[in-house]
Amino acid sequence: MRLAQRFGISRFIKALWIGIIAAALMLSQVAAAPFIPNLPTFVRTDQKPVEISETGRYFIFFDGESALQASKATKGQIQSASVQNQVAGVRAAQVQQLKTIEKLIGRKIQERKHFDLILNAVAIALSLEEAELIAALPGVKDVQPVRMVELATDAGPTWIGAPLVWNDPTLTASSTSMGEGVVIGVLDTGINFDHPSFASDPAISGDPYVYPTPTQYFGVCQTPVSPCNDKVIGAYYLSNGTGIASATIPEDIHGHGSHTASIAAGNREVEVSYGGMKPKISGMAPHAKLIVYDVCHGGTCSELDLAAGVQFAAQDGVDVINYSISSMDSPYFDPIELAFLEAQRAGIFISAAAANSSGVGPTKGMVNHLGPWVSTVSATSHDRRYLPGPDIRAYFSLQGPADFGLEVLKPDLAAPGILILAASKDLPPGQDILAEVEILSGTSMSTPFVAGSAAVLISAHPDWTPAEVKSALMLTAKTTGMFKDAYGTPADPFDIGSGRIQVNLAVASGLVMDETAVNMAAANPAMGGDPKTLNLPTMQNNFCFKQCTWARTLKSVSAVTVTYTVNSPPWLKVEPATFTLAEGATQTLKITAQESGVLTQTYLFAQIDLFPDPTSLPPLHLTAAVLFTPVTYYYLPIIGK
Repeated sequence: MRLAQRFGISRFIKALWIGIIAAALMLSQVAAAPFIPNLPTFVRTDQKPVEISETGRYFIFFDGESALQASKATKGQIQSASVQNQVAGVRAAQVQQLKTIEKLIGRKIQERKHFDLILNAVAIALSLEEAELIAALPGVKDVQPVRMVELATDAGPTWIGAPLVWNDPTLTASSTSMGEGVVIGVLDTGINFDHPSFASDPAISGDPYVYPTPTQYFGVCQTPVSPCNDKVIGAYYLSNGTGIASATIPEDIHGHGSHTASIAAGNREVEVSYGGMKPKISGMAPHAKLIVYDVCHGGTCSELDLAAGVQFAAQDGVDVINYSISSMDSPYFDPIELAFLEAQRAGIFISAAAANSSGVGPTKGMVNHLGPWVSTVSATSHDRRYLPGPDIRAYFSLQGPADFGLEVLKPDLAAPGILILAASKDLPPGQDILAEVEILSGTSMSTPFVAGSAAVLISAHPDWTPAEVKSALMLTAKTTGMFKDAYGTPADPFDIGSGRIQVNLAVASGLVMDETAVNMAAANPAMGGDPKTLNLPTMQNNFCFKQCTWARTLKSVSAVTVTYTVNSPPWLKVEPATFTLAEGATQTLKITAQESGVLTQTYLFAQIDLFPDPTSLPPLHLTAAVLFTPVTYYYLPIIGK
């Protein structure tokens, strides 16, 4: 349905029938009555209709690279003169394109938002008729409506091993790893500035840690009188539907943004007041700094403000982005997912919510944020709900497999997301500030656990890439004792991805896996790419005829030489079965799935265990999902401009 809405019903049906007919011609040579799985739906035509915009605004994407793509800059280089020259060049080209557009539509464009650092796009107010005219212009790659999207902790950090990292002085040369030196950007509803979870004064936070004074403040924090401090070093108000930052202080009137920010990076062991008790709450990376981007003030989110938030975050050089908000489209066409791809290219780790069911619709196959460059997070229980408590998938957490036929296993990870106690919005004047907390559930809550965990890993291993950080979290995630429901049904990778994060093991992982944003972009199936070739800790094949293979390369980051022994189910062969690596060395594994029995027309799941010697290192695992089919299958994508 989503694809039909995007490309038009008639064109969708026509393109789908072309694929079916092509497949049928091949199938007839193999089997009389074959089982045909769902066809991949990455279809583009050269006459893609422009959709009507509920907001009255449209993204116009231009041919050519953004400044970030052209410069290949990382987050520490974006403010350099060379990158800013690239930004100016892209902006100048956009201005010339807008002059052509003004002549075409016969009026001046008074208000526009430029995306020059990322995306190479502008967003302007247009009628549908004007948007259709612009879509046909030379140099215009795509025209998309700006849409509205939805917003998708005291016990949690302990449950996933954070204190074991906080209290381990062997992790870094000078300190434990609580996110020191790392900046988390939170795109949400703003922040409760005076909450003790976000204080930099030890007398208020209760933590003796002294935050270093930043070399630069951002957004409204640059003003002479601002509510910011040495922990909250940046704040933007972007919730006006234009993508343009205003001077408004982004005080959180909703509570969602304060909640997610405190889960990710709230100060350690802040005493609060809840239900007549005095519990203490902590963020996953309690010494990380925060920049907040109020893109959903009051709970309403425009894609234009969201994309602007990502561009500001890349410009500000954050290390991690937390995005507890839903997505709406294929990652290779969705403006926000494409913005995340460029942020990942710059060295920024992205944690995004798998999203929630409304309680009346299906959850299977509905997981959001499908880009392989994003860490997509589902929600599980923790020990507040069940004592001593197994890990149980939250009933509302959307599940895989990925939509649009994308052969990337989603979600990536799971984290606590049920009954999470964390900071909230201001109470009316005169009430106890320590009572400004609430218990919330959702993948919105599980996502900042992963963002904060990534900050801990980046602090401990600043040389790791975002893909390597993600891989360490996935390779070490918990898979035993994970359940689909309270009845004890074992969870599978479409519920929890690689498993529930264990940050204490992730920080000590002996192997990591890397992949580039360039390869991820090139894997777009609509352009002839293949996501199965990406070097990810997971593997998925939706059309495996008799056998299918993958190659996965792992790099040793252990200071000692380690021998790994591989264990996998009989139908999944891994070569070599053992390997030994010194620090910095790599090993490529050839993984072959072999059909061995009656086809069930359901996915088979497998865990490939890598047991280390010495055993002081954590055991690791890769994850596979395979659908064996009784016939060969060929997909012929229809590719437009």
